[in-house]
Amino acid sequence: RHIIEVINFQKINFKIIILIGGLGKNNIYAQTISDVCNLPVLITDMSDYAVLFGSAILGASNYDTFKSLSFDDLIRKFSKS
Repeated sequence: RHIIEVINFQKINFKIIILIGGLGKNNIYAQTISDVCNLPVLITDMSDYAVLFGSAILGASNYDTFKSLSFDDLIRKFSKS
């Protein structure tokens, strides 16, 4: 919660928390995080591939074809099926 408050102070407002990995499989943890941070929590169905997906986004951000895209745009581009 402290990290979210510090980032919000910088005028970057969180609207949702996305849980990936093993903790995303724990409904009690997800509900606790939602309650403490007062934000909705999304649990992805691709939690087992989170590291792979993040690595692909990071790699693409350094490739000439995608350098002009923002991080958010890269996520949108590679999230579409």
